[in-house]
Order: sequence, then C-alpha cells, then structure tokens
Amino acid sequence: MDGFIFLWVGWMAIIVIYFFEDNLKKRNLWLVICLGAITGSSINLQLLAFSVNGAIVILTFAACVYVSALQKLSIIYFYFISILLSGLYFFIYYLVYFEPVWLYVPPLYIISASCFLVVCLLVKKLSNRLAVAVAGLIQGEIIFTVFLWQSSHPFSPEYVIGGNALLDILLLSMLFVFCWSKTEAFMEAVKRKWYKRQGHARFPGSRMHI
Repeated sequence: MDGFIFLWVGWMAIIVIYFFEDNLKKRNLWLVICLGAITGSSINLQLLAFSVNGAIVILTFAACVYVSALQKLSIIYFYFISILLSGLYFFIYYLVYFEPVWLYVPPLYIISASCFLVVCLLVKKLSNRLAVAVAGLIQGEIIFTVFLWQSSHPFSPEYVIGGNALLDILLLSMLFVFCWSKTEAFMEAVKRKWYKRQGHARFPGSRMHI
C-alpha cells in the first residue's frame, strides 16, 4: 500500500470527469477536489502532536461541506453509518497493530470490500455513498491514531493520519462504489426500457433515494 492505487484511481477519475461530466459547474468542482487531493498527498501538515496528510484535509473538508447541506434526518442517518465504518476500520487496524493475528487478506482489501458492502446496502445515491465512505473511513483513521498515540505504540511517533495506506483504501472503496452505482443505474435504465416496451404504465422498481 504505497499510494499507487490512490494516484492511479485519482488520475483516472480526472480523465473520466473531464471528458464525461456535462455539467460545467460540477465538473470544475470535482476536478478541483481531485487535483487538490493528488497535490496534497505529497504534503504532511503538523497538527499538535500529529502529522496529517494534505489530501485527507481536502477530502474531509469536501465531505463535511456536502453532508452539512443535506437534510437533518439524512445527516443523522449518515452519521450512524459513518460510525459503523469507523468502527470497522478501527477493528481491522487494531488487529494489525496490537493483536498477534495473521491476516491472510491485506487490510486494503478487507476494509475496502466491507466499506463497499455497507455503503451500497444502506445508502442509495452515488454522491451520498462517496461522502459517507470518506467521512467514515477518515473518522476511523483519526480514532485509531489517537488510540495508537495514547497506547504509546512504537509506531505512533511516525504514524501519519491519512497516509498512503488510508488513501489507497479510500480510493479503492470509492472505485468499487462508483462501479456498482453505475451498474445499478444501467440495470434500472434497462428495466425501465423493458417495462415501457411491455406497455406498463408504472415502473415497479422506483424507490426513494437517500
């Protein structure tokens, strides 16, 4: 987990957004966030006793601004999902750093796959899924870093909040979520087209998106 997945997925996202996003305002916003995160990933900021990666600061700010604009009920719902994700993240890394447990699958794939399942099962809209995934995983990273520091772990002085490990997990999770959401949208479109051809007046699969 050396940041390769983060950079690869990040640059691929920039290409896709630039060529396939028709809304100029959204395209510019997404490009600024992606380019800012890629640039910030090479910068570590000192915050009290902790070292923080610049990309995490940008992604956290973007996720918080997005979630704060939602309805209060949605914010509460997403907060509980982010707690679930942060608990999952903390548990996996606790096993890695504190318990003599041999993990046959790297934390990168365990956390990314688990985050993908939780987010896609509990949240429907793509932008909401991405924001909740970012907020939950970064919250878990912060909690784990504080726990590492309070436990006087040998790795605590050199541990960076939002280092390459978290960046890879974040972007891989977001890639899984994006691909699944686009697959869902494609299947919904196929269903609608099929029902339209069959002459049905209403499409039975319509749901409220949270």
